[in-house]
Amino acid sequence: MPNWCEGVLKLRGKVKDLKKFALNGLERYWYKSFEEGNVKIDLDAEIDEYGGIFIEKRTKVENDTHSWVYFKDSKRMFLNKNLEWHFQEEDEEKVEYVCLDIKQAWDIEADDLLKISKEYNLDLKITAFECGMIFTRNVEIVDGQVIVDEEKKYKNCDEYFWEVYDPRLGG
Repeated sequence: MPNWCEGVLKLRGKVKDLKKFALNGLERYWYKSFEEGNVKIDLDAEIDEYGGIFIEKRTKVENDTHSWVYFKDSKRMFLNKNLEWHFQEEDEEKVEYVCLDIKQAWDIEADDLLKISKEYNLDLKITAFECGMIFTRNVEIVDGQVIVDEEKKYKNCDEYFWEVYDPRLGG
């Protein structure tokens, strides 16, 4: 079982590109059985009359089991809370800013975010926390280029818990 590095992933881009990412860059999986393993199922994205998008993080499937939302082609990066984006205008070319609560096994991988940036024409920024191994990760990607990819390690738990924004995240 991995430790989780988690935080809020901020995305910036045109409404049309944000929607394209939400509908194509995320996948829903369900652990069906020991024999069949993980099975990809319908994402069930809801789009309202104004172009807002809602995707539920976890949904019940069958036999009271749950599915989860995974970042396509990532190294175990998951949606940590529901995706709920509301756009101010219907202008698909307007630049908007949205947030996703995410977690990734062990550490935030800048390469995974870079793929998203390049494929969907989005800028991404995150500060993520890992309280088990006491470090933070800052990643910023603009115009398909990694601008920041920094890890800050702490000497001990006391220092970590006092210094970081939310020491309860990750682990």
